[in-house]
Amino acid sequence: DESLPCEDWIEQCRKWKEQHPIIKQEYYNGDYVNQYVFVDELSKVLSAEDVIVVGSSGQASDIFYPTFKVKDGQRIISSPGLGAMGFALPAAIGASLASGRRIICIEGDGSIQLNMQELETIRRLNLNIKIFVLNNGGYATIRNTSKRHFEGRDHTAAMTLPNLHGIVEGGYEIFSTFLMATKEDCEMLLPIILNNEGPLVCEVHCDEYLELSPRLKSKIVDGKIIPGGLEDVE
Repeated sequence: DESLPCEDWIEQCRKWKEQHPIIKQEYYNGDYVNQYVFVDELSKVLSAEDVIVVGSSGQASDIFYPTFKVKDGQRIISSPGLGAMGFALPAAIGASLASGRRIICIEGDGSIQLNMQELETIRRLNLNIKIFVLNNGGYATIRNTSKRHFEGRDHTAAMTLPNLHGIVEGGYEIFSTFLMATKEDCEMLLPIILNNEGPLVCEVHCDEYLELSPRLKSKIVDGKIIPGGLEDVE
């Protein structure tokens, strides 16, 4: 109800934002590209005309939404309510054909496996799609959930993934491929990648054990996962 005073609620939200910042200083100190830092740096350099297509599950979407700063004119396309792995590549193709604009596609290393054949469509049509694949060792959401709630038992069934760089460059012959392995690479390569014409794939080597933060605390009671309150975060 817009007629009700909301200053106290706004002030409380400000306090929570100060207590639980999205990007922590420690994120700049790791050996790999931190996922939050990557999304923040990408947000800074994209133009108002870009269309951003985000994978619908995992860190590709969970980190993107609280971190990315949307510019007026940008279009964000995703399917978070469905959590359909493999969404980003075909959606990026549709967005490119419909808009004629530069497409920024952000996908996880596990999810991209489900529709990797669409790289051939992108190559054949020479679509201006920049594909950033977050390589965090595959299925990080499941791995972290196992660590928190199931005594570290690996519910990914020790799943492994093939060498993405080799497949893309050797099999699909995408015009350009990049490897982003450090935060310095992130700052240096983003302008080069975005100014490159045509399709390309950039593999972003991320921290395999990064936990989402801030996130709601939860606990298991009688076999059920019970979430905490809005203010009960870690």
